[in-house]
Amino acid sequence: MDFEANAMYYRVSDKKVVRTKEVEDNFILVDYADDDTIVGVEILNMNKLMEVAASTAALMLLPKEIQDQIKSSAN
Repeated sequence: MDFEANAMYYRVSDKKVVRTKEVEDNFILVDYADDDTIVGVEILNMNKLMEVAASTAALMLLPKEIQDQIKSSAN
């Protein structure tokens, strides 16, 4: 994780990157080798992602009754 760049890169292969595909409106970048295998994944704007993950995790800790009420009020 690069705190200065607010990004994280997860490398899954030592192969050379030949192309990058943008996923989720430039939020996630996936690097591919020439054989179309994934070389790595870069996640940008990690602060925002962690904020969303923390909010979701916090909601999951609530009693099911309250979770259900939140879901029904959101619909």
